[in-house]
Amino acid sequence: MGTIKSTTAFTAEFTHTYYDAVTPPLWTAFEVNKSLTIEPTAATAELLRGARMLFRATPKGFAVLYKSYLDTSPVTPVFTPFVEIADTDMVFTVKLNPKDKLEFLNYTKLYTGAGPDPANLGVLYSPEKVVYLSKTSPGAITYDLIDQLRPDLFTFDLQLPDGSGNADITVRDEANNVVLTFNGVVPDNNIYSVQIDLRGKPKGKYKLTADPATGPNVDVTFYVDNDLYGTDVFAIVKLRFLASFYTTPGTYTHEFQARKTQWRYYVVIRTTPSGTLTVSSNDVNFSFPLLDTLTLDGFTTKVFHSYDTGTTTDQYIPFRKSARTSFALLKDGIVPGVIREMPNPKVNGFDSDRYTQITAPTSTTFKKNVSEMFVFVDGL
Repeated sequence: MGTIKSTTAFTAEFTHTYYDAVTPPLWTAFEVNKSLTIEPTAATAELLRGARMLFRATPKGFAVLYKSYLDTSPVTPVFTPFVEIADTDMVFTVKLNPKDKLEFLNYTKLYTGAGPDPANLGVLYSPEKVVYLSKTSPGAITYDLIDQLRPDLFTFDLQLPDGSGNADITVRDEANNVVLTFNGVVPDNNIYSVQIDLRGKPKGKYKLTADPATGPNVDVTFYVDNDLYGTDVFAIVKLRFLASFYTTPGTYTHEFQARKTQWRYYVVIRTTPSGTLTVSSNDVNFSFPLLDTLTLDGFTTKVFHSYDTGTTTDQYIPFRKSARTSFALLKDGIVPGVIREMPNPKVNGFDSDRYTQITAPTSTTFKKNVSEMFVFVDGL
């Protein structure tokens, strides 16, 4: 047969803003295989075998390679794939390694909204949901959240508010083609029940829409795959293999975003307070003006809250593996008067709305998604 080699068709590379950049090369210290286990689905593994292709995990993600042989018949010998296939989708599953599962979920942004403010959140991640990353050409992979994993035949029960009336229920595939319709479904104690039969239909993402006589439509998304149903899948990655990859390899990328919170310092002064306290930062992007003065357990407590510099707009600061920045508590604004270095929030900390309203002197409503840190000082 002569010389045989494996050539990269495409790679999928993942980074994470929680980790620091490493130069050279310009990459984050996030090693995928330490937190995530990625492998092809059963259907994709079968496709790879038939196409004489290989799946290889890498520290950055994974690569798909094809086997080729040296064709000496042309004047200039060339490597030719054993099997050439047309454009097709390949699907891979992502599981969280048990050791890093909770930490990864704590420091990773997993919602579809524009920002960390609860008012701007879109769909929130929860254990029954599946992160769905997809792309049809090389470049940045987009993601969504799918509500459920399902087999190709199941009974779907949906509860709507009392008085919604009969509902029309439609199921569409990922290309928005209607594949099932149920007209005038009559509720039983406000439960709408239909049998979803997708046997013979492609595996993949589907959306069910319930249109009741009264009230807004309700959408539910699910991913249909008998092999995946009932398994502990964190994410599904669907990428398009292009025939052009035989001549020009492709690269897919996705950057996981670090979760952000507002930072709030409670500086508990256990002596008679004197002078003016401020929180100073060596990072000009963040400032911590005094938000309020409270009494906690009989002690004067200064509350400092993260803002954009020079404004009173709440600032959400991302978690980082290394300390985000250095903050210091100053007395009378004098650098030599540093009282102590201030802590950064811990990834495994908590978001609290314990102080839901402060009425004096700022009349500021505190929000959720806040990392609280208590600092105790003496000797002012």
